[in-house]
Amino acid sequence: MKKILFFVTATLLLTTGCNDYLNTVPFSNTTADNFYKTANDAELAITGCYNRLVGGSAYTLFGSGIQSLLDSGTDECVLREGLSEPTFGQFPLGTYPEDHLMFSAAWHTLYNSINRTNYLLEKIEDIDMSLTRKTEIKGEAHFLRGFFYFYLGVLYGGAPVYTTSYQDPEAPRNSLQEVFLQAIEDLTFASESLPDRAGITGRANKWTASGYLVKTYCYLAACKKNNVGTNFAKNGNKVFFGDVPGEITRENQYTIVTKIPYGTPDGVINLYVEKEGVRSLPFEFEVGLIFSDDFNRSSTAWVDKSASDILGKGWEIIGGQFRIDNQLLYSEEGKILCKLDSAVTENDMGHSFRLGIDFRIDVAAGTCFAGLIFNAQDADNWYVLRVGGAGGLVQFLATNNGGMGWSGVMFNKSGYAFQGGNTFYRLTVFSDTPGAFDVKITSLDTGETVFDERVTDSAVRFTGGVAGIFSLETHTQFDNFTLSVK
Repeated sequence: MKKILFFVTATLLLTTGCNDYLNTVPFSNTTADNFYKTANDAELAITGCYNRLVGGSAYTLFGSGIQSLLDSGTDECVLREGLSEPTFGQFPLGTYPEDHLMFSAAWHTLYNSINRTNYLLEKIEDIDMSLTRKTEIKGEAHFLRGFFYFYLGVLYGGAPVYTTSYQDPEAPRNSLQEVFLQAIEDLTFASESLPDRAGITGRANKWTASGYLVKTYCYLAACKKNNVGTNFAKNGNKVFFGDVPGEITRENQYTIVTKIPYGTPDGVINLYVEKEGVRSLPFEFEVGLIFSDDFNRSSTAWVDKSASDILGKGWEIIGGQFRIDNQLLYSEEGKILCKLDSAVTENDMGHSFRLGIDFRIDVAAGTCFAGLIFNAQDADNWYVLRVGGAGGLVQFLATNNGGMGWSGVMFNKSGYAFQGGNTFYRLTVFSDTPGAFDVKITSLDTGETVFDERVTDSAVRFTGGVAGIFSLETHTQFDNFTLSVK
């Protein structure tokens, strides 16, 4: 009997313990349901909204990440000498990939920041607090939301717009104009409700909001002038190359894929997009141009193939060293290829390519060469058209060991009217037939053509492949590399 009573007692304790000790209301965590109750909660909430300006990590907003994103590609973003840190070091050189960490980090932080302001604006009306301070906090929250939407539009263009705490992960992008209209609405509210001087030092006031309102309108005006953020129609767009219509093969609000009309000549032409009977301002479009590099970016140290990405633009060093200085590419026994997928030197089955480079050999020495690599199958197998620094020497060669020796010497003549010194020359190679190449060399000082001949390889060793730049010794500089393909 004692055993039975003990069992019943233990069972009763086990079955009643939950009612006495388990409580589902969390006391240790702040949630939207148990926060936003007091004036102090409102102060903590607006402080949390300000925190997103620098909080999180170096990659987020004004911790330093957004400065790199905004300044990339401008003369305000210069690579510090000796900096090898890959995350920030790619922005001065324009070598960042499309999946760079900071693109997603800034997107996440901006929407996290917007959501904080949305929660506060939803909840603050029910908080019992000073009406004056409540109005000021609402103005600060609207300022911050407008501020975040401004930079969201600058960085990403069209993006989803939310004014409540609910965010739909499947929501479509709003237009750039809609993003900025939300920024203007928030900044206007802030400008009209905030005092001339903030009650807390360092917080937004009337003139902070007014300044960003002016900045937003100026940016919108620049967008209108330069066709930034102009969305296309979902369908029914028209594209014109000059006055000649192009055939559209795919279209949506953000992207149009079109065929270039047959017979369109090479060179710069005005491109127009027409939607619903309204034609855009002209865009300058260079027909056939696949890749170009004017090297107009920050100077670098000498780099070899172990650090090709420092040069940017998809270049891959296969020999020697290169550096960028004074907006020119300098070479020391260098060989470099452009490895972008689209930059292929096709010259068969109706395709053609035109390759060009400005070069200077600054000493009149026969051991110094500058030239173009093309139809490169890999680092070892390619053609080169090279020019010597003395004696007016032109050579067309093939190699199967990366230029350590020549498997074919198809053209080797001297006596042409050029030599090393201060003059820049333009070297172009055109081909629409495998193994046949039209070569022209022109003085950029006088405009005189000093070489204009066809060179051929009867063995047709290489077709397709990529293009690049060649040098021998240390006295060569390059500029304005271009590749056009049709």
